[in-house]
Amino acid sequence: MNQWIATHAKYTDKIASDPLKWEFSEWLNLDNYLRAHGLQLNLLTENLVDSIWYPKPSLPPPNLVFIHPLEYAGEPWENKIQSMKDFMSSKSVDVMVITALDQIAWLLNLRGKDNPFSPLFKAYFIISTSLCVLYLPKNKITPVLRNYLGDIVIKPYDLVWTDLPEFVRTGKCLYLPDEANFLLYAWVPPLKLLTGPSPVKDLKAYKNSAEAKGMRNSQIKDALVWVRLVHRIEKGVESGEFWDELKVLECIDQLRGEHWSYIGNSFPPTAAHGSHATDPEYRPDTKTNVKIGDDIMRVSFGSQYLDGTTKVNGILHCGIPTPLQRSVYTAILKGLIALVSTQFLPGSSLHRLEYLLEQPLLALALDYRPQRVHSIGEFLLVQEDFNSTLNINFFGVVEPEYLDCGIKIGQVIQVVPAYRERYMTMEVRSLFPFESRLIDTSQLESHEIRWINEFHATVRYVIGEQLVGRGLHPEYRTLIKKTDPLE
Repeated sequence: MNQWIATHAKYTDKIASDPLKWEFSEWLNLDNYLRAHGLQLNLLTENLVDSIWYPKPSLPPPNLVFIHPLEYAGEPWENKIQSMKDFMSSKSVDVMVITALDQIAWLLNLRGKDNPFSPLFKAYFIISTSLCVLYLPKNKITPVLRNYLGDIVIKPYDLVWTDLPEFVRTGKCLYLPDEANFLLYAWVPPLKLLTGPSPVKDLKAYKNSAEAKGMRNSQIKDALVWVRLVHRIEKGVESGEFWDELKVLECIDQLRGEHWSYIGNSFPPTAAHGSHATDPEYRPDTKTNVKIGDDIMRVSFGSQYLDGTTKVNGILHCGIPTPLQRSVYTAILKGLIALVSTQFLPGSSLHRLEYLLEQPLLALALDYRPQRVHSIGEFLLVQEDFNSTLNINFFGVVEPEYLDCGIKIGQVIQVVPAYRERYMTMEVRSLFPFESRLIDTSQLESHEIRWINEFHATVRYVIGEQLVGRGLHPEYRTLIKKTDPLE
């Protein structure tokens, strides 16, 4: 975009944009680029799209902000605020503005329904040495919320722009996170401004014991959904029952909806059969929907439960896989085993370990297209920003793939202490079986076969107990078959 503007704009043209839509660093990059080409970027005081958008669609009914119980949050919001004030003291700043919605929700143990896939709510949050102010839309401010937040002042959302100049006037130094919009930066004189990563980002990347427990429990819920789904599809297809991609999505919704703590999707789900599995953006609809037959099926879904967020990328095959499919799936599985089996010191960079995922595919002379391991929140964002360093109780999603064959494996992992003193390792928390039809044991080393068998034994025990407890004995027999030890 920068290059296009610089190429097509004349020096007499006035270039402007809405600073609310730009992060500080993005705005500066564009501004510096345009200045180097004799152009200037101006602040747009009124969003031009809003000025001509008529009639605007009516807003949905207001969704209230609700309390995330301490049972799941694990730490009172008062303690988290004190951590922020300690950070401010260490940086010699007396005002800090939190802008990222997931960070505000985590910091105050609150959740909302303003986003279809994440339990967030529209807000700004300012912390100073003397008071804290939460800015919310008026229709979200309730007596229950005021009582819960105690001494935190709650004001209407738009008043942040009225109050900010006063914070700037009275404060000696203000801390703005990197992801803040440029308009906030425009209000603060450079001599009073300190910028950097938000301290909330690191704190919430490493879960406390209650959050970690909720995350593990959530993955079990969706593993149970996966096993029941696979059972229904395979038995249905074998018996001649009609199954298509849309029916798969309907089944997922029905199975998750049986659990009282299920809130909704954490991202748009997909079921992609055959050639559709090679398209990373594919979503079935009434026009593209196909019947499930003798080919590969890639299913992706994620859930928001009250105690955690999940992401599932599963593969099944209802027929006889091709040699290439088996070879690629096994290579991807080898990479996953290599990553989660390695040991590393606290604070190690995740990016330095991700090469382990690509080695088996490269050994097959296949072009590996890396999918970064990313952080996942506790009843928050399914893909969170973090500083890429690993510590105890980091939860992430490992997603090696080779979509030329329609194959993608997605596993939620947790960083845990290793047997070796001072070192850490990873444990897979997505407790659903790998697709045995796609595993070529001739490509596996003995330690890899042992790892798969031990993992499947855990799946059989944990998920099997859930199935038997619900009286789902046919599904349990399917699980036993799917977790038979490899030889």
